[in-house]
Amino acid sequence: MAPELLRGEPADAQSDLWALGVVLYEMLTGHLPFKGQTAFELSSAILRESMAPLPPQALPGLRAIIPRCLAKEPGERYHRAGEVRAALETLLSSLTTAPLHRVVGPSRRRMLWALLPLAVLLVGGILGYRERRSRTPAGPRLTTGAPRSKNSEANEYFERAMLFIRVQNDLPQGRSMLERALQLDPHFAEARRWHAFAYVLLIISGYSNDSSLLYKAEEELRQASQDDPSVGSVHSALAAVYINQGRKELVPIEVEKALKAKPEDPEAFIWLLNYHRLNEDNAAALALARQMIEREPLFFPPRMNLGDILRTQGDTAGAIREQVKILEQAPQNLFGVWFLSRAYMDAGELVKARGILERGRSVAPNNYLLPVAWALLLALEGKREEALKEMDDEVLKFAVASFTANLEAAEFYASVGETSKALEWLDRAVRNGDDRADWFRRDPLLANIRQQPRFQQILDSIAYRRKQWLNP
Repeated sequence: MAPELLRGEPADAQSDLWALGVVLYEMLTGHLPFKGQTAFELSSAILRESMAPLPPQALPGLRAIIPRCLAKEPGERYHRAGEVRAALETLLSSLTTAPLHRVVGPSRRRMLWALLPLAVLLVGGILGYRERRSRTPAGPRLTTGAPRSKNSEANEYFERAMLFIRVQNDLPQGRSMLERALQLDPHFAEARRWHAFAYVLLIISGYSNDSSLLYKAEEELRQASQDDPSVGSVHSALAAVYINQGRKELVPIEVEKALKAKPEDPEAFIWLLNYHRLNEDNAAALALARQMIEREPLFFPPRMNLGDILRTQGDTAGAIREQVKILEQAPQNLFGVWFLSRAYMDAGELVKARGILERGRSVAPNNYLLPVAWALLLALEGKREEALKEMDDEVLKFAVASFTANLEAAEFYASVGETSKALEWLDRAVRNGDDRADWFRRDPLLANIRQQPRFQQILDSIAYRRKQWLNP
């Protein structure tokens, strides 16, 4: 992707010429002009670093054409594809009118005779593509598998939103891209579906503590269905809404509908994974997580869940390994920060937990997700008063809104000796669908409340609910 696309700017002819420069560079050298082990590293290199130098034996003409195509600023590139074609044709013509051995060594001759005519054809293809794109709608499907908008620019903004949300977990930037897509096409159903789902993400990612956003999400999902009833991904988004509302029993119904529309829908599978996890069906959850990681390694939620299941099974080293991989891909992923800090706490490595949380708080100082973990860390460090101050009313409001934070609040109050509050939060977690009774019996942070009669009553309620499921 060209630098301006990564910055959220619209695509134009100069963006296509950047892509052409990438292809020409790889045709000449056999590798890409920018390198990175992860999507985050690669994006950073494209935005900030110079391209890798061309080999010394490259023709002077190519040494001028390719860097100009790969200029960081669009205005510094060729203005039209026709200009690139003219430059390449001039270079090709010079090779036919001069003895080739005077221009380039024998090891490069056959490659150049193939490269330059192909490059001219490629530019011609770009010219034809841009002309066709200006006349006709974009292709039939988005990368999510849903129907595309008739507005090609809206589709481009949508695809950028997917990069920010699904790979980098940059929710604010992703929402901005979705809003631009919907401004261009207010009836763009898949963009509407993702915009609705972003309300859920605002809560569970700690950007908001307003639980009413879940109901706004339901409204927008109904609108998306009205705009295009064929968009089956609405059902996976509804599964997300229901699991966050504590209506876990509705999740399998929506997942089934989503998978009927798209059998490999990763969004449906991730909420099915969460459903298994909350039911403490760890074998099913682990199997699904590993299958998803194998299919799509950069989609971080399966790895995040895998790591946290390993933590609750006592494999803190495995949990740390998986969460570190998430942060290698996207260092600002707050879920990675949250879950890695929890793994360090369970491993007794409080200094490392503090370091990772400090890094996260410097990136997102007003986020609600990290103060819950920070308060828990302070409690484990014996700083009770500081911990209680950290868990203020706004943070508690977030813990109410986010089903993922219910148990953490119970663990926090158990750690500071507030027994009745710890039991209230544990009861809230169970009422919202967290049925991990075996983990509650082993969780070291709940040790202070396990002897309380109400603790056993809460576990009995889980057993009763499971019995009702088996014998409706």
